[in-house]
Formats: sequence, structure tokens, C-alpha cells
Amino acid sequence: MRILNGQFPYVLGLPILPARRVIAIDVDARNIKIVLAQKFLNKVAFLRKEVVDLPDSIENNEIAQSTLRNEIASVIESLGHYPVAISLSQHLTLSQVIDLPPASQTDIQRMIQGEAHRIAGLSQTKIIWDYAPLKPYGKHTHSFWVTLSQEQEVYKAIENLGIEKEEVCGITSTGNALISAYLQKYPETVSTVLVDIGMRSTTVAILYEGQGIYTTSIALGLELFAESLSSSIGCSTQAAIDIICKKNLFYGNDKSDVYCSLIDGWLQELYRIVGEWLTDNFELRLNLESLQFVLCGNACNEHLIDYLNKKPNSPHFSLWYYEDDEERLYPPGFFAVAKGVSLQALGCAAQSASLLPDELKSSWQKLKIAQVVQSVCILLVLLFIILLGVGTWQTAFAARQKSILRSQIEYGLKLAEQLEDTKKVILQNYEKIRPVLYKKQITIDTIQTLELITVARSNKPMWFVVFADEQTYFNAPPLSGTNEPPQTNLFVVIGPTMPTSEPPATNKVVVRPGYVVEVCIPEEGDIMRKTLSQLVSDLKRDTRFKNVDTIPFEQRRLVADQKTVLPDKHFAIFMELATNEFQPLQSTNEATIMETGTFPTPTSGKIGIYDKTMPPIQPLQK
Repeated sequence: MRILNGQFPYVLGLPILPARRVIAIDVDARNIKIVLAQKFLNKVAFLRKEVVDLPDSIENNEIAQSTLRNEIASVIESLGHYPVAISLSQHLTLSQVIDLPPASQTDIQRMIQGEAHRIAGLSQTKIIWDYAPLKPYGKHTHSFWVTLSQEQEVYKAIENLGIEKEEVCGITSTGNALISAYLQKYPETVSTVLVDIGMRSTTVAILYEGQGIYTTSIALGLELFAESLSSSIGCSTQAAIDIICKKNLFYGNDKSDVYCSLIDGWLQELYRIVGEWLTDNFELRLNLESLQFVLCGNACNEHLIDYLNKKPNSPHFSLWYYEDDEERLYPPGFFAVAKGVSLQALGCAAQSASLLPDELKSSWQKLKIAQVVQSVCILLVLLFIILLGVGTWQTAFAARQKSILRSQIEYGLKLAEQLEDTKKVILQNYEKIRPVLYKKQITIDTIQTLELITVARSNKPMWFVVFADEQTYFNAPPLSGTNEPPQTNLFVVIGPTMPTSEPPATNKVVVRPGYVVEVCIPEEGDIMRKTLSQLVSDLKRDTRFKNVDTIPFEQRRLVADQKTVLPDKHFAIFMELATNEFQPLQSTNEATIMETGTFPTPTSGKIGIYDKTMPPIQPLQK
């Protein structure tokens, strides 16, 4: 016994799901047709077709039978160790439409079983049967298509092919195979009569509204035609078969009246069978001319179709369709029965007509479940391997990305260090020239501010008594101090003077970068205040100042000679400069200013709020 792969095709030892394969065998008196069929996603493909010729006088010849069985086994092995499905001659089976009342599935099976045994008669042999529901038609409203055969005939057909019965997964009749093959190509066909002219018999199947409703066989075939023809022309039966298949025996020089009469007799028998069926189903209102006849088999050719169609009141005859160019090498419908057998075995036939014994059905069902479980386990293992591979790849990819990011970070850090070193060099170079630029800017601001206050007092009754930078001014003693003022009439202080004593804590002020001027306005009341306000407004319009405002009396300093000022008409104005773009970078003193809002007390002469390097400018006396 060969070890079967089951119905699943395998690649590298792994099953291809949900594909299923089966080897279908159709046995004729002259040759055996073998087809390898595959079902994948409800689509059936016929992968290979093989033909094994039967030797002459095979009956009662054990050597020929053994040779044939070995050849069949060799072909099956070349196709792959898949399950086998075979056809059973139509005369060994019976298919019939029976009507049943509506009932449950269990009751239907019981009633069909009783009908099957009733139809089989008093035979003591076991009956194998199958059924399929039919669509309502004519007088049949709840009908079933029942196919049955004797179990001994089934096992005999398996034994004749030399196949182990455990390898057989499907058996059906020739008529049901024809119906399945034709409906697979034309599922919505019109009323059709399928005719398969075999070597020893003719199988007839009738289709109505896309379903088979009648099958039978006629004991007339190509061998009988050939034997009658060979007697009339004096040749062998095999030579007569070749003449029938290749020559036009209906017209022309090769015309044979004997063969024409044989065909006429065969046609009358065909019409008789179809006519009886039409009479039994008169409610369908069909007639012979309304049916189409599709012929297949060894004796069929264009000459036969032409002869039949020219008969008076003849229905339309046509040949079985060809699937591909390979089939054109054979008579029409040569592999039709084998294809129909494979469709029945793969479960693709609309009408189930399986004649497989129960014990084989049970074993195949168990094997199929075991193969499905095994295949699912294999697929799960494959899925696990795929997931593991994907996870490994992701881990490797993440590690590689991490390594790339680490390299980029190291490069970035190195580049940052280089940029920091470059920045330090630039700052060092900048710091070398920054004090000069800073002092230059201070000088420019001082000169332009002096020019501004000179223009501001033009045509106004006022005079300035003090011009000082903010640190110098606020380092002077308070206006209420006891120190004697300098012995000058009017002076301008650019540099600071060292205070003789620490001012009271209450006199501490917030020092901001800028200049302080003291002015005397010899006017009275509102006019004086208006002049002072106008002076402040004029100074504010200059863009170099951030703010211009008068200094409260308690924050003013004793800087001007009191002989040059007028009491109650003496005012101090603070002009806060915008930030110098050349000022030093943030220092400790600047941080203190930001935190406390006050300037530290200078310890040396300087101009500006940050720089401690500029020497003081000596007072200018006027």
C-alpha cells in the first residue's frame, strides 16, 4: 500500500492550504483517462491529463491485467500520491428523482434510505446511496436526486484497477460525472441532453434549469458500430473504429449506408428515451425540438453533428466544448467523465452523488481531520518562526539604529566641543577689542548728550550747573550733607569722586546706566514747571535714551556749587541710556543687579555700569 499525502499538495514537505488535490480515473473499454485536479479557494484547475491504453483481449488474461495495474500505479505515482476517485459505469448504477414530504433532516435520510432499498428490489447485497436536494420544477416541489449502486460492484471496480480501497476517496456514476462537468462550465444552462457515446454503451443525462434530473444508458456504443461496419467492409474491428473516427461515412466517396443505418437506429433509441421522459414530465411543456443535444465520446466528430442536424425536425446537436488545445488532440469530451469524477470528489458538484462505501467515508473523514490538525500545527510553527524572525530582525535593527545614534551623539559632542573651543577663541579675540569699542561708544554717547542738552537750552531761560555720569553723581554726598561744596561756580563731572562717608541707608537709590544733569529755571510757578516738562519731553525724543525723568529731592546729590543755583528752582534730570551693544558679557555684578535691582557701589573711577577699567576724568573748571 502506498503512503498517501492526503488531499493536500505539499511543497518541501509542507502542505499548501487550503488547496486539495485528487486523481480521477475514468475507465472505458478501450483506454483509461486519468486527470489530476486541484481545488484552491473554490476554483478547480485540471493540472495534468494522462491516457493509458488497454491491451486487446485483457479479459481472462492475468498477465495483461497485471501489466495494466502496474502502468496505472506508475501514472498515479508520477502524478503524486494523492487520493483516487473513479467512475462507475452508468448501467451499474441508478439515479432517480423522488418526492418526499417536508420533514427534518433525520427523517429525510430515513425515508430516502427506505426508497433506495425499495428501488433496489429484493437484492440481498448491500446498497450504497447518496442524495442531493433539487430546486422545485414542474410537479416536483420537494424532490431529491438519489443515486445508488450495489456495494459489490463498487469494490469490484476498485479491484479491477489494482488500487487499494483505502486510497479511493470518491466514486460516482458516469451520468453524474457528465452532469457535474457540464454544469461546472455552464451552471445556468437551458434544457440540455448530454450524450456520451462510449465504446460499449451510450450514457444519457438530461439537465433542466441548471440541475440534472435524469440519467440512463443505451447498450449501443462504438464497438457495436465498428463490428457491424467491419463485417460489411471486411476489416478488423480496430480498423473499423479508426475509419469511424477519421472519415466522413455520411457523405462523399467514403459514405457507408451500413453506418448511416446504425446511427439512425441509435438516434431512434435516443429519441425514444428522451420522448418517454418528456411524456412523464409533460407539465414542463417541452418537446424534442426545444432541447439542445451535446455529444461527446470516441464516435463524435463534426461529420456526425452535421448529419444529425440535417435530419428533418431535428433538435440542435453540438459537440462538447474544448477546455484547451491539448484536448483537441482527442475526441470532444474525452476527459469529461474524469473531470466530473474529480469535481464530485472535491465537493464542487451541485448534486452530490458519492457511491463511496461508509467504511471508506469514515476513514477519509478521520484522515482529513488529522491532516487539517497537522497542517494547522505546521502553520502555527511556521507563524511562530516568522514572528521569531521578525522579532529578531527588529531587535537587530534597533541595535543597529542605537549604534548609529550613539555614533551620531559622539560626533555631535565632539562637534560641540570644537564649536565651544571656537567660541572661546572668538570671545577671547572679541574681548581684546571690546573695551575699546565700549569706551568709544561711551565717548560718543557723552559727546552727543552734551550736544543735545546744549541744543535743548537754546532760547530758554535756564542754565545747567551739573553734567555727570550716573555712578559719579550718586556716589556724591546727599544734598542735605554737611560737606562743603567745591569752590567753583559751574563744573561738569565726568569721573567719580570718592565719598567721605557712607550715605544713609535711606538715601540708597537704584542706579541705572545714563547721565544726570542739574538745571536752574529762573521762572515762577506753572511756567517753571511747564519749561521743566518741555525740557524732559525734548530729551525723551532722543532714541539713545531708554527713559528720561526728574530725580526726587531725597535722591539728589550735593555736586553743584550752591552759589550757582536758585533754591526751589534747581532740578536734577536722569537720562537712562539704552544698553550698550559692546558692554561686557554677564558678570557677577550683573547677576547681582538682576537679582537685587540695585547697582553695587563703585570702588574706583569708571564710566558705565559694568566696566572697572576706565580711569576717571578730572573735573573741568569754568
